[in-house]
Amino acid sequence: PTMCFNRFDLMLERLPWTPTFYTTIDDRVLLDTIDVVNDMSLRSDYAFFPDIHPYCVDFRDRIEKRANVHWLFLDRTSFSDELPYCGINKTVANVGIQILAFLGFTEIYLLGVDMTYTVPESAKIEGERDITATEDDDESHFDPRYFGKGRKFHVPMLDETFVKFREANEFYSARGVQIVNSTVGGVLEEFPRTP
Repeated sequence: PTMCFNRFDLMLERLPWTPTFYTTIDDRVLLDTIDVVNDMSLRSDYAFFPDIHPYCVDFRDRIEKRANVHWLFLDRTSFSDELPYCGINKTVANVGIQILAFLGFTEIYLLGVDMTYTVPESAKIEGERDITATEDDDESHFDPRYFGKGRKFHVPMLDETFVKFREANEFYSARGVQIVNSTVGGVLEEFPRTP
């Protein structure tokens, strides 16, 4: 079983399989890629989305209703055992971890979560965290089109994200869930690495 996020649609060009689970939680990403999100929810066995994002974006008005679509309530700043109540915790990866643990997975392997991030010089900064790409030059993801030309995204708050990953490791270790970083390279050291 696989849990995939955001612009995983670009990876489907290279793979002969589709994800078991799919989620996206960022309001800016959703609004900018709604066609992608709806297509990915169709291609996945199960899809999870916030009903109303903490920034008051109603995902229910934008996501096509299907039997495999499930709603989350992102009303917490901590981790939760009680889905659909879920903590947003700075990254879609932490929401994915909560979903998988709730579904009963006791071993979770992170792949491609390297946590290295640069904002392309060509990007247009719009306020504190909002960015719009002007070229297909995203170096921070597996495809330069991930947040490529015209795409809107946020600058991640990496220091806060690392704190939340440490909290995830503590929260789930205490519950018998092992989270392992299987990513080659990168700077995510908050979880044990694959030996």
